[in-house]
Amino acid sequence: MSSQTSQAEASVRPGSVMVVVSDYRGHRLLYIRSIIEESHRRNRPIILLGCSGFLKSDEYALHISGLRTDLVAEVSQVDFSTVRKIAKRYGASTVIIPDGDQFLPSATFRRWKQGELRLLVMRAPSFPPSRPVNLVKLLCIWIASFRKNISVFVLTSALRRTVKRFEVRDPIYIEQSNAMVGRAIADEIFGSRVERPYCFGVVGSVTWRKNIDLVLDACVALDFDWMLIFAGKIEPRVRRVITSSVASNPDFAQRIVIIDRLLTDAELDHVIRTIDCIILAHSNDGPSGVMGRASAIGTRVVAAGAPTLEKDCLDWPEGAEFTRLGASSIGDAMNRAMRLSKPQPNIGTLNSQPDFLRKMIG
Repeated sequence: MSSQTSQAEASVRPGSVMVVVSDYRGHRLLYIRSIIEESHRRNRPIILLGCSGFLKSDEYALHISGLRTDLVAEVSQVDFSTVRKIAKRYGASTVIIPDGDQFLPSATFRRWKQGELRLLVMRAPSFPPSRPVNLVKLLCIWIASFRKNISVFVLTSALRRTVKRFEVRDPIYIEQSNAMVGRAIADEIFGSRVERPYCFGVVGSVTWRKNIDLVLDACVALDFDWMLIFAGKIEPRVRRVITSSVASNPDFAQRIVIIDRLLTDAELDHVIRTIDCIILAHSNDGPSGVMGRASAIGTRVVAAGAPTLEKDCLDWPEGAEFTRLGASSIGDAMNRAMRLSKPQPNIGTLNSQPDFLRKMIG
């Protein structure tokens, strides 16, 4: 194990919270930032342990670098043994792993003696389990939760009205409206357009799993004036698909806007406020932070694919529609969305953050 630290070991006080970053993509760092900020409010020292490349990443610079931490360490490999060794070295009383799926087997069968270990399982196994891997994961969650000094929580959607003891809702926090940021985002989206078309958006981390090809194909059959915004960090191969689609459909050049960069929380919230409808066509299952934000802000959603999204749409029927994961089905739902009024914000979504912090920090 090789590591580098940004502060002296002597600076770490007793009772520290160690937060482990095994993957810094997507909205994981929003969880970590919330945990760090809440730990500060409780006057708990913070140790931040990151994977290789974390400290030089754009995500770290945007979301974490401005926060005070007592110690920041980066290691070449973040695994159970490394986490246990560093927790013991600095005397951490609570170790939190917000992306804990890969640590489940070790937490199930290996000892943990250094303070309390808290794992967040971000990809819940289906129930009843349809595949052996889901059954194994369910068993690991169940066994690990009974082990001494270990707590396991399963991430669920912010839209769930009730949760089980071992579940925790996706924490949603909406930045206060900022007129300057709002104007800048509106200018990026609409430019000098006099007439504003109905605006769809794929926002956040724009990856292959969001089925961008289907969304683009769905737009061909739209029967009204529309725009489509891609806002957030876009995977290179996804960017190539968008570029190719624009090249082969001349009409798309005036209708598709690309904002390809990491967005601050305020920028992301203003994008969701500004557009008329979010498209979530996900192949991977799991809670969607964008769905939670859209619900809290009151922006309509067309969703497809993931079972979790289907449940979200059932929990927020006035603002979201679930459809089959196919271009024609998504296109039909987009046509229907345009004819509906703006939904009311689902304020209950915002109650998820206090419960998340209570369960993750203790």
